[in-house]
Amino acid sequence: MKAYLERRRKIFDNPTSAILSVEVERFKRDLRAVDLEIQAVKDKSEVIDFDQDAILAANQVDSVIQRRRQVAERRAAVTAQLAEAEKQMKALPSTVFDFAEKTDATANDDTRNTLTRLLVDRDRIALQYQPTSPQMREVERKIATIRQSLSDPDQRLASTNRDVRNPAISYVNNMVLSLRVEKDALSRQTDELDQQQKVAEERLTMLRNTETRLVELNRQRDSLSDGYREYLRRAVAATIEETAAKVRASNVRVVQDASAAVTSRSMALPFLAAGIFGGLLFGAAAGALASALRTVFIQPTEGERVLALPCLADFADGRNALATPAAEQAIGGLATLLLDTELDGKPLRTMHFLTSERDDDVPLLCRRLAEEMSLQRGLRTLLVDLCSADPFPLESVGAEVKGGLAMSATPVPLLWSLTDSAESPLLSVRLSLVEGRQMMEELQDLFDAIVICSTAQGASPVIQRLNMLVDANVLMIRAEHTRKPAALRLRSIVMENGGFVLGFVFMGRRYYLPEWIYRRA
Repeated sequence: MKAYLERRRKIFDNPTSAILSVEVERFKRDLRAVDLEIQAVKDKSEVIDFDQDAILAANQVDSVIQRRRQVAERRAAVTAQLAEAEKQMKALPSTVFDFAEKTDATANDDTRNTLTRLLVDRDRIALQYQPTSPQMREVERKIATIRQSLSDPDQRLASTNRDVRNPAISYVNNMVLSLRVEKDALSRQTDELDQQQKVAEERLTMLRNTETRLVELNRQRDSLSDGYREYLRRAVAATIEETAAKVRASNVRVVQDASAAVTSRSMALPFLAAGIFGGLLFGAAAGALASALRTVFIQPTEGERVLALPCLADFADGRNALATPAAEQAIGGLATLLLDTELDGKPLRTMHFLTSERDDDVPLLCRRLAEEMSLQRGLRTLLVDLCSADPFPLESVGAEVKGGLAMSATPVPLLWSLTDSAESPLLSVRLSLVEGRQMMEELQDLFDAIVICSTAQGASPVIQRLNMLVDANVLMIRAEHTRKPAALRLRSIVMENGGFVLGFVFMGRRYYLPEWIYRRA
């Protein structure tokens, strides 16, 4: 059988695709080699975009040539200016006329001043002596001598002529020095431009040579690319034909070899394991789907996640669930938490426990909480039960109205309870918000703690006003009974009424799994 199948395979075998595949690989190697050579030529010539680099090189050569022409023009002008300046400097005289002065004043001549002093002395002496006195004659003689000296015609005239250094020589010297410096700088600039032109021309020549090589390589690459695509198309077609031939040749099949199996195999255990694994997967999927479609709460963490509020306390489900030691400890912790909480620096005085629908455990919990505050904490506590029809057991004394509520004392010390809501002005729908705040302040002056429980069924304006007047509102959530939309709606109503939501109390919790599993989760 094996020999027959091998002979049949050789007869129907078509090696065309193998030959074409070899040619495809050869063309592929040649294309890769040409690409590498093109990249090496570009890297060697530092070319990114050949057309742009060629334009930049040509522009650089043209720019250097234009600058050389400008430097040559400036150098010729500087040379002509320097020659003319040197020629004019040689023709300039060394000195030039400054000023001339001619005067008849004699140096150190004090004759007129002396005559003035003698005339003053004569006037002074004429007041003291006779005109014929010797002093008078002496002064007259000196005055005559000086006047004779002044009338002498032989006076010499003095003249002064001054020449200074020609200032134009300094100006022309500075100009000549500046032109010589500029001429030297132009010479150095010409040498630098010659070097730049040489480098730019070499760059342009290299780009021209590179262009020739790149054109040749691109032509070779186009030819190899056309051959590669043609052979690749033919190789794919040959592969498809061989596959079709193998399908046609597969009509002879060996269902079972002539030799029998040595050992027997049973699929019972694999099928059993597959069934157990499938059942586990189906159970996990069903649990996940039920959890996703569930609209009630089963754990306090779900309430914290959905309502974005903290869980203040949770109580288990069962008969007399609030009478167990664990419930007593939870009530004590809840009372401590509420009394220790401060809002704006002030402790909580008025607490409103609100449920979305009637629940008999809510008023019972509020009673136990009020007893905890009055008995264990020694606080004057008022219980306002608006949920149940049966009030707290009262003493046999008459009711009195305080702070807008009709109340009476209870058998529990320091604990008062609401007796009749109809006779309580605070619970009237006609009460204004200002009066309600005044009554609430009066109640806070009378009592240390006020516990109110009510239900939010229907849009009651009294409940809405209480949401705003109390210090904090606490939502009551019943496990597996309170729906998530109802709890969210209850929170929204309290916040829309202007009330503050402190958290929620989780009641009726059931433990379907062992406690250690919840702790591990």
